[in-house]
Amino acid sequence: AQRHHFPPAVQARHHDHGRLMRIEFVARSEQFFLLCWYFLFKTVLSGSCYVQGMEQKERMTSR
Repeated sequence: AQRHHFPPAVQARHHDHGRLMRIEFVARSEQFFLLCWYFLFKTVLSGSCYVQGMEQKERMTSR
């Protein structure tokens, strides 16, 4: 009756492997997402700091 069925242990291991791969992929994409946000945030932050610095410079020169 049993023809070429994997033992439960092998099936479970295969299933775990697939789940681990998915978890790893999600973790990697989350890291990438966070990295993108980090760079975006840094860019915006440095941009606003730059703008504030320019405004201060203009204020000083207009005095």
